[in-house]
Amino acid sequence: MSRGRPSKKQAILTTAQRLFSESGYQGTSIDLVVKESNSSKPTVYNNFPTKQALLHELLKQAIEEATLFRTDLRSSADISVTTSLIRAFSHIIQTPLQLAIYRICYGERHKLDEESRQLFKNFEDSLTQWFKEQLQASQGQITDDKVFTIRAICREGLIIPAISGEKPVPEEQLVQIIEAILNG
Repeated sequence: MSRGRPSKKQAILTTAQRLFSESGYQGTSIDLVVKESNSSKPTVYNNFPTKQALLHELLKQAIEEATLFRTDLRSSADISVTTSLIRAFSHIIQTPLQLAIYRICYGERHKLDEESRQLFKNFEDSLTQWFKEQLQASQGQITDDKVFTIRAICREGLIIPAISGEKPVPEEQLVQIIEAILNG
């Protein structure tokens, strides 16, 4: 097998994503990834020398995918800015990789290395920047307090319930809350 063969490498990543989703970061071992991906230990270690390297690659994939999704949202003229903000967060909870990353980075942060924490911070920062740009495009100048408040409402209404196994707040209710903040 050649080093980094895309199909095998992606199979390892897909397996790691599933295992991280099911068992968390601490509950997933490289040996389990080897077994579940039907790979050899050398193949896994040649592609990902550590469990952290697996997580780093998954974080990078999540950032890239989320950025593409937000770009598509931005170009969608048929929905309001408020709805697009909510859908950016809804996308996180509907995407297994992104939801798994939030579970790990919120629930197991103390077990992560600095690079993993920084990659997650970059993920969050890019979402915040996009959020601010969307609000400024529709509202003109907007305070950081309003950006923070609206983002917190989306996080508390969608992400926190999802990582806790609870039902998220309905989109229509979030739209009403955010519109009241923007217009109030």
